[in-house]
Amino acid sequence: MGRIKGALTHRSPLSRAFTATGIALALWLGAWTLSYLIVGEGVLTVPGKLAPRIDILWQHIGAREILAYLLVAAALANIHMWRPRRWHDMTLRRVRALADVRLRASELALVAGALAILAWTANVEAAGVIAFLK
Repeated sequence: MGRIKGALTHRSPLSRAFTATGIALALWLGAWTLSYLIVGEGVLTVPGKLAPRIDILWQHIGAREILAYLLVAAALANIHMWRPRRWHDMTLRRVRALADVRLRASELALVAGALAILAWTANVEAAGVIAFLK
């Protein structure tokens, strides 16, 4: 756990982004595998079971949105400092003013990449809705 926590709070936003994306991918594959093994065929009115595959992940709009949110989270991870007094205390020491926030070029690049992914996803969703309505 210490290595994962260290990687999620690493100074480099790229390291934080790769770690968060790896964790999300592992959780997604684990949940899909578990549902593949437990949920019976036809329960969700979908014909046949679909085994977990990485190539299907990118075809779903939700995966791209989650990636964009992870990029923003990795870029902005060090803006707030989490200082718990007890293990269940979730208070944050906030940045005093917006002018105090200083983002490096790599963090700005992650935010810009996230915005580009969200714009692309919105375009794909809108095209799908328009095609459905025609």
